[in-house]
Amino acid sequence: MIKLLRAGVRRYLHSVVFWLASIVTVAVAVLCANGARNFYFEDFYIMIEFIIFAVMISWLVGGEYDEGIFRNKVISGHTKVSIFLSELILGVGTCLTLFLVFTAVFVLFNSYVFSAIPLSAVAKIFTDVLLVNICFASLTVTISCLIPHRAIIAIINILLVISIAFSSIISPETTIGIAGGQPTVGEPQILPEAFSI
Repeated sequence: MIKLLRAGVRRYLHSVVFWLASIVTVAVAVLCANGARNFYFEDFYIMIEFIIFAVMISWLVGGEYDEGIFRNKVISGHTKVSIFLSELILGVGTCLTLFLVFTAVFVLFNSYVFSAIPLSAVAKIFTDVLLVNICFASLTVTISCLIPHRAIIAIINILLVISIAFSSIISPETTIGIAGGQPTVGEPQILPEAFSI
């Protein structure tokens, strides 16, 4: 399985999709950080980040299945379990790496906000989002290993992101933002600027 992981890391690092996902992750993190600095933290950027993960995993893992590379790995002596576990480790590791890049950029731009929020709240939020990333990456890798067509995988994974995002609208939210230059934690607010054309 070590050989599969080495080959997978090499494949990810030589993939244009991985580097595009990394660049878009940094850009989305800057936009999210700027939005949180001016108004409040917007969940829309997290949905965009998950769509980036879905497309990247669909392209990289789904491409392996679509091009018959999984079959070649089985023929060369690797078990299906080791192939799936290596893809799962690579997919989750890549998504976690991009999530940590996103978090680092966000914290870099908004470090002054975190001084006013209790450290336990920040740790809980970070842990929750980290676990959601692991679960989501596991789901997308599993779907990508089950369906042999890259385009269908991407559509299913993007629809999964959108359905998760819409289901979270129903649940109550707490916003973390800035009002009058001071960090605030409270109930969501509807800002008049959001509805201006």
